[in-house]
Amino acid sequence: MPFEPAEPAERGTVAVIGGGPVGLTAANLLAEYGVRVTVLERNSTTSNDAKAISLDGESIRTIQIAGLADAVRAIVVPVPGTRFQRARGQQLFQARGAAAFGYPVKNQFAQPELERLLLGAALARADVSVRFDTEMSGLTEVDDGVAVTSHAGGRPTTDTYDYVLACDG
Repeated sequence: MPFEPAEPAERGTVAVIGGGPVGLTAANLLAEYGVRVTVLERNSTTSNDAKAISLDGESIRTIQIAGLADAVRAIVVPVPGTRFQRARGQQLFQARGAAAFGYPVKNQFAQPELERLLLGAALARADVSVRFDTEMSGLTEVDDGVAVTSHAGGRPTTDTYDYVLACDG
């Protein structure tokens, strides 16, 4: 049975600062609840570098709320666990297990591929806009929310949002 989010009492606007895996996941989740989201990303596109490499089962359960679990599962490789060792090989910690709560404990992925998937899903939503080449340069609390100053193409712009999420890695 698909997850059915509860209707929010008040739908506001949210600025998400950072268009990486966390920011794009947040944008998709908020839009699933009907919240208007603007993602501000200073780079010109999603990342070409693999900085993040794995999701745990709980992360996929979170992505499931946005309706993207099947798409994400198609690009991850489940692995039985991870062993953390010191430089001389002494084991510090081991995480392993089967599919707890419906998803494997560890799932490896390529960050550029995950970001492209999350971006495509976000752009397909009417309540999400993404501004690449836009760097946030200031936040000011105002009576009706938060004024966010950003720069794109050398021009400063200030927009007011109800909330701001910092998802800049």
